[in-house]
Parts: sequence; C-alpha cells; structure tokens
Amino acid sequence: EDSNKPSLTVYLLLALFLGGIGAHDFYVGKTGTGLIKLAFCWTGIPSIVALFNIIGALMHKENFK
Repeated sequence: EDSNKPSLTVYLLLALFLGGIGAHDFYVGKTGTGLIKLAFCWTGIPSIVALFNIIGALMHKENFK
C-alpha cells in the first residue's frame, strides 16, 4: 500500500522550490490543479497556495510514505 503513496520529502521540496508553478501537484497526480497554478504562476498566488499545501501535507502525513 505504501508503495503507491508519494514521498513526503519530495512533495515538500517541490512545493517549497517549485510550488509557484504547481510542480508538487503534478507529482501527486493532480494534473488539473497543476495546470491552473502553471497558468497563473505570473500572479504569485500559486506560491502562496503552495505554502498552505505544505502545511496541509505536514498535517496529513498519513497520505505520504
């Protein structure tokens, strides 16, 4: 079961450094969300959302391996 789960470390690093273009969303299979963040990356809003995604991931570690 854990083999299907994404790595928390990889997710957090992608969200931290490439969150503004939605890289962490593509990593976990949320292609639609990733494309929306990619389309609006010039606004800076996806970078702010990525910070909330980091907090959410840390609160729900059971979704990762």
